[in-house]
Amino acid sequence: MAFAYVCLVGLPLLGLLGILRAGRHLTPPISVAGTWTLDTDSSAVPVGHCTQVLANVLHGAVDISQSGDRLLLTFNDARRAMIRGRIQQKTVSTVAEHQYSTDSPDASCDIGRVIELRASVNKQGDALTGTVTLNGCKTCPNVPLRAVRQTPNGRRGQ
Repeated sequence: MAFAYVCLVGLPLLGLLGILRAGRHLTPPISVAGTWTLDTDSSAVPVGHCTQVLANVLHGAVDISQSGDRLLLTFNDARRAMIRGRIQQKTVSTVAEHQYSTDSPDASCDIGRVIELRASVNKQGDALTGTVTLNGCKTCPNVPLRAVRQTPNGRRGQ
C-alpha cells in the first residue's frame, strides 16, 4: 500500500517540482496587446500610389492581439487589414508575405500582406517607435511611426 502511494502521489509530485524548477528562468514576452493610437509622418512618403495605401492604413488606431510572442495587428482602415507579427524582447516586427506592386489592380486590397513594421517598445510599455515600409516598393521610403497605447478607464498600462 505504501509503495502504491509513493508511486501514485510521490512520483507525480517530484515530476511537477522538476518542471517548475526547469521553467524558473523562463520569462514571458512583454505585453503589447490592446489598442494603440497611431501617429505617422506621411510627409516623408513621396506622392504616389504608396502614399494613399499607407495613408489608408496608418491612421487612427491599431488593435494588437497577442498570444505569447505572436501578434495580430488589425488596422482601422475600411478593410480592417490584418498583419501577423512577433515580439522579441522589446521589438515588434511584421514580415510581409508578398511584394508590393502598383501593377496589381487590387494592391491596396492586399495591404496586410505587403506592409512591414519594425518598432521598439519603450520601458513603460506604453509607446512604440519605429518605421513602416511597403515590401518591394523601391520609391517608398521607411515611414516614421509612433504609437501610444490607449488606457481604458484612465488606468496606465495593462
